[in-house]
Amino acid sequence: MSGPITYLRDKHALILKFMLFILTIAMIVYLLPREGKFKYELSNMRGKPWPYEELIASFSFPILKTQKEIENEREAIKASSLPYYNLDESIADKARTLLEERFEEKWNEKSRAGWLDFLWPNSAEAQRQKEHDRLLGQARKVFKEIYSRGVIRMDERLENKNEQEEIFLVKRNVAEEIPWGELLTLRAVPSFVSTALENQESSLKEFLQPLIEDVVVPNVFFDENKTTAVLEQEINAISTTRGAVQEGQRILSRGEVVDDQKMMILESMKAQVEAQLGGASNYYYILSGQIILVTLSMLVLSFFLIIFRRDIIVDNIQLAFLLLLVILMVGCAAWVVHSGWDIYLVPFCFLPIVVRAFFDNRLAFFTHLTAVLISSIISSNGFEFVFLQFIAGNAAIYSLANMRNRSQYFISAVVVFVSYSITYLGILAIQEGATFTVNNTKFQWFGVSAASILLAYPMIYLFEKIFGLVSDVTLMELADLNSPLLRRLSTEAPGTFQHSLQVANLAEEAIHAIGGDTLLVRTGALYHDVGKMKDPAFFIENQVSGVNPHDDIPEAESARIIIGHVIHGVELARKHKLPEKVIDFIRSHHGTTRTEFFIRRYKEKYPDKTVDMSLFTYPGPKPFSKETSVLMMSDACEAASRSLKKPDKEKITKLVNGIIDGQVAGEQFSHANITLKDIAQTKKIIIRRLLSIHHVRVEYPTAVATEQQ
Repeated sequence: MSGPITYLRDKHALILKFMLFILTIAMIVYLLPREGKFKYELSNMRGKPWPYEELIASFSFPILKTQKEIENEREAIKASSLPYYNLDESIADKARTLLEERFEEKWNEKSRAGWLDFLWPNSAEAQRQKEHDRLLGQARKVFKEIYSRGVIRMDERLENKNEQEEIFLVKRNVAEEIPWGELLTLRAVPSFVSTALENQESSLKEFLQPLIEDVVVPNVFFDENKTTAVLEQEINAISTTRGAVQEGQRILSRGEVVDDQKMMILESMKAQVEAQLGGASNYYYILSGQIILVTLSMLVLSFFLIIFRRDIIVDNIQLAFLLLLVILMVGCAAWVVHSGWDIYLVPFCFLPIVVRAFFDNRLAFFTHLTAVLISSIISSNGFEFVFLQFIAGNAAIYSLANMRNRSQYFISAVVVFVSYSITYLGILAIQEGATFTVNNTKFQWFGVSAASILLAYPMIYLFEKIFGLVSDVTLMELADLNSPLLRRLSTEAPGTFQHSLQVANLAEEAIHAIGGDTLLVRTGALYHDVGKMKDPAFFIENQVSGVNPHDDIPEAESARIIIGHVIHGVELARKHKLPEKVIDFIRSHHGTTRTEFFIRRYKEKYPDKTVDMSLFTYPGPKPFSKETSVLMMSDACEAASRSLKKPDKEKITKLVNGIIDGQVAGEQFSHANITLKDIAQTKKIIIRRLLSIHHVRVEYPTAVATEQQ
C-alpha cells in the first residue's frame, strides 16, 4: 500500500490539476445539447458557386417553406378569416313575452285615459276587443319579422366594415355564411318598425312603434372563443413543406450557383439531417465528438498555461477561477440556445474583461478564444459566430489595455457594440451582396451583450473576495498617495516615501519597456519599504540630523534591524489587508542578498572571527516574476545612487551595471521569467532615469560644446 499512497502524496498537486481539467471537460460536455451538425456551411452560400463535391440526396425529404412564406400564409388566413356570431333564440321568446305584458299595460292605461273612446266612439266591448287583438297581432308580426332577421350587437369589428362583408351566423349549431348587413342593428330597428307600420293610422303607429322599439334587444353576439379556435385550427393546418426531394436525386453540382430555390432545398436537407442526428441512435456519437473537441480545446489552454503562464498552473485557486469562467460562459451559451434565444445575447466579452482585470492581455484573449471555440459547437453559424466574437473580444481587451479609471468600462461597452455591428454588416455584405437586408434584432442582441459588460465591475469585486485575486481597480485605489498607509509612510518616514516614489517611477518605466504589469509594479514599489516605519531613523534616507544610530550598536544588531524591515513590512501590509500580490513585492525586493556594508564592518572589527552569514542575509524569497525582479533592480540602484558624490554618467553607469550584475551572479532572478535581454534593457532605462534624477548634464564634443556656450 505504501507505493500508491507515496505516489499520491508526492503527486497530489499534479493530480489535483488533472482532476480540475477533467471536471471542467465533464461539466462543459454535460451542458452542451446533444445536437448534430450539418457538414456543409450554408451561411454564405446564397448566390455563390457550390464549392463542394456533387451533392446527391441520400434519403427522401420534404422541402421546407421559409419562415417568411409561412408567416405570409398565416397573415393571409388572419385577413380572410370570418368572425363567428351566435344567434340566441331564447332572447326573442323573452322579448315577445315582455312585449305582450307592456302592450296590455299600455292598452289599459290608454283605456283609462279615454283614448279608446276617442278612437272608437260608442263602440261595443266586443269591437274594442277585436281592435285589441288586431293591434297585438300587428305588434307580434313586426316583432317576429325583426327577430327572424336577427338583431346584432355592434362591436369594433363591424364599425368600419362594409355591410356586404360576410360573417358566420351560428343558429342551432349550424353555421351559415351571410353578409352581416342582413342583420338588424339597434340603430336600424326604429326605421324597420316605422316601415312595417306605415299602413297604420298615425295614432295607432304612435302607440305601437315605441312599444316595439323598447323591448327589442340584440340576440346575435360575437363568439370570440369559436372565432379564435377556428382561426388557430386553420393556422395549425398550414403546411410547412412544398414539394419533396427523392432519394438519389441530384441537388447540386460543383460550381453550380446556389439560387434561392437551391438554398431552400439545402436548408431543408440540413434540418432533416440534424433532426436525424439528434436521434437516440446517434446520441453517443455526438457525445463522443463533443468530448473530443472540448478535450482538445482544454488541452490547448493547458499547454498555453504551462508554457507561458506557469504561475497560474502552480496556483490552484487561479487555475480554478479561469476554468470556472470558461464553464460559466459556455453554460450560459448552452442555456440561451436551448431556450430558443439568439446566442449573440450571451455577453462573451465579459470573460476577457474579467480575466484582463486580474491577469494580462494575452491570457485574456486566449481564454476568451477557448470559450468561443467551444461555444461554436452549438452555434448555428460557426464561422460568423467565431469571427464576430474574435473581433469583439480583441476590441474589449484593447479598450482596457491600460486600465486607469472606471469610465473605461462604459467606453469598452460602446467599442464592443460598434465592433459587433461593423463586423456583422461586413459579413452580411459578403454573404448576400447588394441585396442584403439588415436584421435589426441582431443589433438589439449586440446592444444587450455589450451593455452586460458593465456587470463586470461588480463581478470583479466579487471574484476578488472569493478567490483572493487583485484587479487593476484595486491596484489603482492602493496606488493613490492619499491611501492611509502611504500617508502614514510620508509622515513617519518621509525619506523612505520619496525613495519609494522614485523606485516606482523607475520600475514602471522599465516594466513598460520589457512587457509587464505597470500598475502592479508601481503599486508594489510604493509599498515595498513600509516596514521601515518601525525604526525609520535606522535607515539613511530618513537621517536628517547627521546622527547614525548604527554607530552605537553591533553590526549583527544593525543587520537584524535592516533585514527586519521586510518582516515588519509584511506584517504591516497584512494588518492593512493588502493583497498578497502586493505583499510579494515587500517580501522579495531584497531576495536572498546580504547586508554587505555591515559584513565588511564586522570583518574589519573582528578579522579573526568567522562571519555567520545567516545573520546578515535577507530571508527571501527571491523575485519570481518580471515585476518583482525589476523592483529589486530599481530599488538597489536608486538607493545606491544617493551615496554618489558628484554623480556623472560614468559613475552612474558603473554603479548600475555593478549592482545588477552582482544580483545576476547571485542568482537572484533564477526563479523569475526574465531574460538577459530584459535585464540589459532595464539597466539602460535605470541609467537614463538616474541621470535625469541627478541632473547629470550630457557631455558634448568640444566643438559642439563651444557652439552651445
